[in-house]
Amino acid sequence: MKRRKLSFLLILIFIPFLASCGEPEEKKANEHVVDQKIDKRSDEGSKRVGKQQPKAALSGQDDKAENEISEVDKKIENEKKAIKKPAGVLPSSIKDKVVIIDPPQPTDDPTKIEVLGFFAYSCGHCYNFHTNYLPKWEKPDDVVYRSVPLVYGASVKVVTRAYYTAESLQIENEYHHELFSEYRKDRMKYQEPEAAAELATKFGISKQQFLATYNSMPVNMKFNLAGDLARAYGIRSVPTMVVNGKYKIRASSHKETITVLEELIKIEREAMNKE
Repeated sequence: MKRRKLSFLLILIFIPFLASCGEPEEKKANEHVVDQKIDKRSDEGSKRVGKQQPKAALSGQDDKAENEISEVDKKIENEKKAIKKPAGVLPSSIKDKVVIIDPPQPTDDPTKIEVLGFFAYSCGHCYNFHTNYLPKWEKPDDVVYRSVPLVYGASVKVVTRAYYTAESLQIENEYHHELFSEYRKDRMKYQEPEAAAELATKFGISKQQFLATYNSMPVNMKFNLAGDLARAYGIRSVPTMVVNGKYKIRASSHKETITVLEELIKIEREAMNKE
């Protein structure tokens, strides 16, 4: 009888822990709204390809991981030293099209104007913006632009990781446009990392190298950091542009987004020149 009571008590104790390990309930949203419970479990794709990696490839990735982690540590220290000054008064022409980020967020390089472009591969508006508008924007030399793909639903987890893999391999610009186009044509095909790796061969990267990088620690860090950035900036829909850690553009059209972006860059440039 005592043993039965003890067993019953143990079950009651462990039920909450078992419940916390379950899958979170997925929110329903349309194609253009980002689920704020951005999935940070980036090891799902890694498990599928982990057995295919040779020891030599893994060893090289470990060395690269240590170097990249060191770089990340340096960036964190720089961010602590480079807290942005609050945004100034915006002109009436764009005031209603911009959300002021308070407090302003630090950027990677305080000597440059940083523009972050949040998007999702599942978003049709994002595809239109990245195909027909963003390429026509003439980026000034004092501006650093970085795309930040987000995971909205399990169906884009592989292609999102693939982007950060391409970024680590320094082929992200050309690879991104090809990947976006191919994913729109056949979404089911790109539910496996092997398809993303095959696409990378067009840009001089072997499937073996791509898969090894896809499964690496630096890519895990990039993948998880994107979710952290989205939460820090309060990203609730895509595409969304963020300028220099201070301004989130909420324009009514893609064309207007570019216009507001250019105006904010001018404002930040003038502010930096006065410092």
